Amino acid sequence: MNSVSSLNRVLSTVRDGLTHMGKRDLYKVFGYQRIIRKDDYNGKYRRSIAFRIVNAYPDASWREFPKITDDGDSEEETTFEKQVSDAVEILKLDSVFKKADKAANLGRFSVLFIGIRDGESDLRQPVREGIYDISDIMHLTPYPESCITISSFNQDPTSPRFGLPELYQLTTRNDENSTRTNVGLGIEVHWTRVIHIAENSIENEVYGIPRLEPVYNYLDNIDKVIGGSSETFWLNSRGGLHVNSEADVSFDTDSSSSDNLQKNLDEYTHNLTRYIKTRGLDVNPIEFNIADPKSNFETNISLISGTTGIPQRILTGSERGELASSSDDKNWNNRVVERR
Repeated sequence: MNSVSSLNRVLSTVRDGLTHMGKRDLYKVFGYQRIIRKDDYNGKYRRSIAFRIVNAYPDASWREFPKITDDGDSEEETTFEKQVSDAVEILKLDSVFKKADKAANLGRFSVLFIGIRDGESDLRQPVREGIYDISDIMHLTPYPESCITISSFNQDPTSPRFGLPELYQLTTRNDENSTRTNVGLGIEVHWTRVIHIAENSIENEVYGIPRLEPVYNYLDNIDKVIGGSSETFWLNSRGGLHVNSEADVSFDTDSSSSDNLQKNLDEYTHNLTRYIKTRGLDVNPIEFNIADPKSNFETNISLISGTTGIPQRILTGSERGELASSSDDKNWNNRVVERR
């Protein structure tokens, strides 16, 4: 089941961008990435507006921890409610659940590893049956997909867990700032020791759709627009240069004068040097019009907003008037409530 799903995913990405009976490849023309790896999502998340896209729903969903009660009519705290409150405080459930949610948004899924004291030394075995309380749970540790390998799946067609993971290989990164998974502390655990989190799953309950996948091309567009316009501004804000030599002036390509001129031109282009020393040369500025990236940027932000369901004001943190803000807040809150 996993192999078929992976094959269909690869075939789908190969077809992406093909039009005109396969004669035109838009992905190739536009420079879009056809196959997106785990590390690519991490890279976007750490260095672009993707950070906000991944975090927006989890931050809003877990802004307040849900109230869990077994007696909604009574204002007195029951024994069960006291146990829940203790668990939230001791295990820091609000923070842990938010991290696990963000990790699931970043990839196709995440898991929350439950470090339970059940007397079993081999974590590849199921959690032993018994009655446990909060003191038996030593920790709850979220793992993103980039740190997870599903070691085996249930292959028994008669089992209720057919096609679902049996064992997980969990790897801890050596460098938390690295976008690549390093070989660190690895453990293999049984499925009863984790909570598997996958959102927007379609083909199965194992893999969801990463929050960034539907908007990845738009994120590339923004990099091109912002990066390209910034570089163009740097190069053209003071214009180009036309260097014209007089008829009786010549340069030997190996001469020091040629090297000095090239060095001087490079300093003018890449540094803040404001002058060029020449002899026998006329240097005339070439004026350029610098394109305003605002329209292209706003178009891509609008597409990202529509695809993710995150209002533009929430996405960029900008204010567009009280009426628009109130409408955005209402729509956004409704989406968050539905997700909760």
